Amino acid sequence: MSRLIWEEGQTTITQEQIEVIDDTQIYESITSPVCSLCANLHSGILHTCAAFPDGIPTTIWNGKNKHRKPVAGDNGIIFTKGEV
Repeated sequence: MSRLIWEEGQTTITQEQIEVIDDTQIYESITSPVCSLCANLHSGILHTCAAFPDGIPTTIWNGKNKHRKPVAGDNGIIFTKGEV
């Protein structure tokens, strides 16, 4: 027997119809503890900057790498404190 999850009018959803998606490993914040403070961040273009015009690496965006030293692909541009 199916376990009823939700019912309204003619619409019924059972547990067998629910697909759980685990997105905990792909979560990415809208703001960055590093990049939001950097003068090189592109305004209005999500997750891009002068160093990474095609997209800022997740390790930098999420703050695991503070980007105070050059990393592969950063075009020789590192974190530069900007005006907040």
